[in-house]
Amino acid sequence: MKIGVSRAAPIKGSSPIIAAFLAIFFLSERPALLQLGGVFLIVCGIGLISSGKTEGKWRRIDALWPLAAAGFAGVGAIFWRKGIPAFPQPLVGALIGMTAALFMVAIYAFTFKRDQILGGVKSAWRPFLLGGVAGAIGNFCYASALQKGEVFRMVSLIQISPLLTVLFALTLLRKTEAITWRVPAGAVLTVGGAILVNLRL
Repeated sequence: MKIGVSRAAPIKGSSPIIAAFLAIFFLSERPALLQLGGVFLIVCGIGLISSGKTEGKWRRIDALWPLAAAGFAGVGAIFWRKGIPAFPQPLVGALIGMTAALFMVAIYAFTFKRDQILGGVKSAWRPFLLGGVAGAIGNFCYASALQKGEVFRMVSLIQISPLLTVLFALTLLRKTEAITWRVPAGAVLTVGGAILVNLRL
């Protein structure tokens, strides 16, 4: 809402950095130097996206929101990986995770945003419903991925989504977001870093 989807999604794509370091400390995963170089490319991509003159109403401090999302996503990946072995089917883990998310969002919404809920539901329930369905499918795939591979690889590979998001933003949201060359270039660096992180050495 504050900085636009084409900036927020790639910045949130920094979650592999956090997930990789947490996986090293808590899960004893050992990425090679080339893979850590991929993490560096991700950082460069995020820096490129956030650099340059600000346009529109957003300020650089607003980038803290997607960075916070990245931090929580990285921490969440560690908890997912710790819990997945307890369930033979990733669907169970995804169900528990999404149920917890539902309660967190509901408690926050009814505690702090009660007056805004009804109007928002009436005006935008269709796109958010579709987004929720897509998110649910994504969470199931996410749980399946973490069950099959190392956290630093899987979380990084999932971050190809910023490139797709930027491409959609360029074609669908061109009139509502000021997208400079830095945004797609930064997204490409981020995805390139994700590819390096996932090289088998």
